[in-house]
Amino acid sequence: MIIFSSTYAKAISEGDFGLSVPDHYLKRTDELGLLLHSLEDMKQSLTSTFQEKEYANYQLSKEKEFLDTILETINEGIVVLNEN
Repeated sequence: MIIFSSTYAKAISEGDFGLSVPDHYLKRTDELGLLLHSLEDMKQSLTSTFQEKEYANYQLSKEKEFLDTILETINEGIVVLNEN
């Protein structure tokens, strides 16, 4: 179980979220069970954060494409003012 904990933590630290903690480890109530449960929670949180980041990057990319298209097709000048 200690070897699995170490392997699991290393995989997460390298961005590999493909491993899962077996249920029989998560059901344990000793320190190693609590550690693996915490690592599993951390993996889920990181996975969610990365998915949100990817979606935000996708949205920004689409907005940039939209603005680039507008700027490429405008025949008149544009003035940009800084409020400061």
